[in-house]
Amino acid sequence: MGENSTFNFTGRDGIILGNNSSFVSGEYSKVHFQNKGRGGALDLANDSNITISKHSDTLFESNVKTGTSGSYDGYNYIGVNEGGNILIDEFATFRVILTNRGDNPWDDVISLDSRGSNTSASFVSKKGAIIDIRDDNTNFYAELISFPLGLLTLRSIFKIHCISTYNVIQLVVRSLVGRSLRVSILRQLTMR
Repeated sequence: MGENSTFNFTGRDGIILGNNSSFVSGEYSKVHFQNKGRGGALDLANDSNITISKHSDTLFESNVKTGTSGSYDGYNYIGVNEGGNILIDEFATFRVILTNRGDNPWDDVISLDSRGSNTSASFVSKKGAIIDIRDDNTNFYAELISFPLGLLTLRSIFKIHCISTYNVIQLVVRSLVGRSLRVSILRQLTMR
């Protein structure tokens, strides 16, 4: 998308792309996805990148997304596969809000499904970014941000740099040895 552009998408599925693809919001852009049912917003395959550009404002909303997700063909809401990366650039806003989900196991909101021994995935936010991820799924095995289990993910990266606001009701980051680390943040934290 171009600088200062506006993009509104309403429907079941959003953008589904194959290998070596990219979604770039464009600086100062406004992006709004409003999805219904099982559909995903951004689902990209191997060696793909999602970049929320500097100062852009993105809102991803989904109503009644159910079913399991995981790989590129698994109906992630937002996802990348082998060697995929998600970057929230400086002073960008990244809001993801899923409602009316019920009890759906293994139905992650954001998935970085890089399992190959020669690949790695990353979720990185830069200075001043606003990250707001919400999900009312009641199942214990439904993560907000998901990396695969196992030793093959040793090079995967999850970095949050000097964010302005970080609002996550429940964040589960799977550890490299197959255990889950649960971090609950029950109120909005403002970092200065």
